[in-house]
Amino acid sequence: MKKILVLLSFLGLTLSSAPLAFAEYEDVGEDSPYQESVSYLELIGALDSAEQFRPDALATKAEFFKILFSVFGAETKSVAESSFKDVPKNEWFSPYAELALDSGLVSEGIFEPNNTLRRAEILGTLLEAYGYSPTIIPAGQRNQLFADIGSRHPYYSLISRASDMGILETDTASKYLPYEKLSRGEVSEMIYSFEEWVTVSLAEEGEEEDDD
Repeated sequence: MKKILVLLSFLGLTLSSAPLAFAEYEDVGEDSPYQESVSYLELIGALDSAEQFRPDALATKAEFFKILFSVFGAETKSVAESSFKDVPKNEWFSPYAELALDSGLVSEGIFEPNNTLRRAEILGTLLEAYGYSPTIIPAGQRNQLFADIGSRHPYYSLISRASDMGILETDTASKYLPYEKLSRGEVSEMIYSFEEWVTVSLAEEGEEEDDD
């Protein structure tokens, strides 16, 4: 998906200049590791109002895309005919499934809205969504990234791309656990890390233009 620069400029202003209030959710307090990311998503209107956020519950595919497209400020439309066999047109997540299809983030046919998502799967989707899809890295240029991500790992290029961007920091002494299913809190952290990266990138681009 192409970045919407006007929107992201607004998000950059929010991240850099507005102090984040504590999350309104009862289960995301000041001492929660997800307080900052959830508060940010609340601040920009990417989360629904509710008493509980359920940060430790596993994130479903439908929930993930709803939050992601809400972050982007994407306009949703009523679905006249679903593109997916398992997505009734009147379900709350049907507009987000269609947006995911139109953006090239999923394939037509089966959406699997209740599937829980794995760390590397989410990372790959976010790289695509933010317009930074990875390229294949030749074998001779590879090295150990994490204790469980060596040069032959199928997710090597994806994780290396995120590392090069500064989205994550590699550590050969620890495991990345690419197949681990993530909670709603962990997903909010991943999305927030991309938002922070975009903010810094836009700020650096602005400084370079000013220097010119």
